[in-house]
Amino acid sequence: MVDLVAPRPSTRVPSAGGRTPITDDDPALRRSGWVWGLLRLAMGWVFLWAFLDRFFGLGFGTCRITARVANDPSQVGGIDYLCDASFLQGGSAIHGFLTTRTARSATGDWFSWMAPDNAATQNIWDLIFMFALLGAAVTLLLGILVRLGAIGAAILLVLIHLAGSVWPTGDPFLTYQLVYAVVLVGIAVADAGRFLGFGRWWTSLPLIERAPMLH
Repeated sequence: MVDLVAPRPSTRVPSAGGRTPITDDDPALRRSGWVWGLLRLAMGWVFLWAFLDRFFGLGFGTCRITARVANDPSQVGGIDYLCDASFLQGGSAIHGFLTTRTARSATGDWFSWMAPDNAATQNIWDLIFMFALLGAAVTLLLGILVRLGAIGAAILLVLIHLAGSVWPTGDPFLTYQLVYAVVLVGIAVADAGRFLGFGRWWTSLPLIERAPMLH
């Protein structure tokens, strides 16, 4: 009779530092690894799209023609690509959010001072925000430096939640930013760069192998 209680012998060999390396011998671990790999790619695309939209003005959150700026009512809802609000044309990536959402947020005063003087001006916080979006996208999509990228992206999302969570009209406890942040922490803990990415090659490099935080 098969003993369902007795544990199977481990095939993992402790490393020189005493840590047990992650292996993919268990089919369940492999399946969960593919899921985490897909989640990593999905989150990477979320950050890449946010960067591209703000940089080029692709119409998702930037350069969408509204009734306030349209010369012709038929233009409402269209996209004015590379408009003045795009980052490439000198527009601020954070001014709109930090002057509208934070004004109604219970914690908005913590962040509103970061906004530039007007929407056509960029400051150091614009650059940091855009660099954070691009850095998170690149690390998550490639599967390298995933721990740094995922944890940094999770912190960014928590700050966005605090800056823009409008209480009581909005949910102050659980927003999509917080859900994404939890997923990103899972991606970092699961070492998700090993699946559907360059993580295996990256972590095999001698310097990176000795620095787990750079995995």
